[in-house]
Amino acid sequence: MTVFKATLLSLRSFLSTIIIYFLIFAIFAIVRAKVSYNTTADLYKDTSLDVAVLDLDNSQLSNALIDYLDSSQKITKLDSNNEDINYQAINDNIRFEIYDYAIIIPTDFSEAIISGDYQDKLEYLASANSASGYLISEKINTFLSDVKTYLDCGYSEEDAIKISLEQVEKTDIVDTKIYSNDSYNSVTNNASISYSFVFSAYSCLMILTVCIASVLGFLKNKDSKDRISVSGKSFASRNNELILAVFLIGLGITLCFFIYSAILGRKQPDFHMLLFYGINEFFLMLLGLGIAYFICSITSNTNLINMLSNMIVLSLSFLCGVFVPSEFMSEAVVKFSQLLPVYWFVDCCKYIEHHDFSNILSSHFFECLLIQLVYAIIFFVAGIIINKKREQYAY
Repeated sequence: MTVFKATLLSLRSFLSTIIIYFLIFAIFAIVRAKVSYNTTADLYKDTSLDVAVLDLDNSQLSNALIDYLDSSQKITKLDSNNEDINYQAINDNIRFEIYDYAIIIPTDFSEAIISGDYQDKLEYLASANSASGYLISEKINTFLSDVKTYLDCGYSEEDAIKISLEQVEKTDIVDTKIYSNDSYNSVTNNASISYSFVFSAYSCLMILTVCIASVLGFLKNKDSKDRISVSGKSFASRNNELILAVFLIGLGITLCFFIYSAILGRKQPDFHMLLFYGINEFFLMLLGLGIAYFICSITSNTNLINMLSNMIVLSLSFLCGVFVPSEFMSEAVVKFSQLLPVYWFVDCCKYIEHHDFSNILSSHFFECLLIQLVYAIIFFVAGIIINKKREQYAY
């Protein structure tokens, strides 16, 4: 097993590369998982704004309105005792986003509610992003409309306010539930182990391409060739040992990413699909070995190997949705990325995320794996052709 041992021992020179790229994955996978966790659901949750309130009426009704808003917003009561109210200062605070929203309650506010002529009585000031401000305005209008309705029904002002507060507090409860639709490409799950596996594509491919290509390049050196050739092993035996060593190195590196991703996503709802994520990761390994052999056939220089690996793997990662989800890319970029192998690895991760054991083994799942395998074979064949041509021109 001379060649086998020599291949494994030569990997020691690239341990620093393995550690660096694995740490990049380990750190950013945690960050990405935290950022991605519950991101979709948060889009539909109620938000709490900084609201400034200037109460010139100071009545039971105006105080009830402020208490209602204080239950869901961050209320700052402005001093209403000053005779000269600085409206310009309030407007500036809104414009410079010290407050998100400002409400000015006029002196005759409670009388206007009782009389029913309360429309446009309140003055609102909102920032440029007034979507949330509009929702607050709707909350206020709903509350005042309820109070007016109960007053018209004969309730006292105190009872009308109390019943109205009970009603609006019930309707203000926000419970977000997002259900998947028929398209597995839509981002619906608020937490998934697939985030870790998708992001592992970059670091895993970088380690595979740099390390395997560098090891193969080292074994192609004249000195290494001469030492191996005097071992007495046949050509077929030496090649078999080399293939076995390279395969085990690739499997060991991929297994590290698989185990770390599994640990990171052990509490996620799709953890039971770990086997299929592992199968997909295995085919990514074959792709990485193919790219490594292709690069090694071009050059055995370590610096050039690093440069080519970065060019190929970074381009694939950016275009295929590893760093930026394809949902945020233009249609033209997504169509082009479908011609690249890593797109199908990412697509397979999404497909696994949105399916269960009962329907995962479909034609699309095998299609994703097959395309990765075909590209791996293409890179291997391209490397063999380049090596043959270089040997021909060497003589």
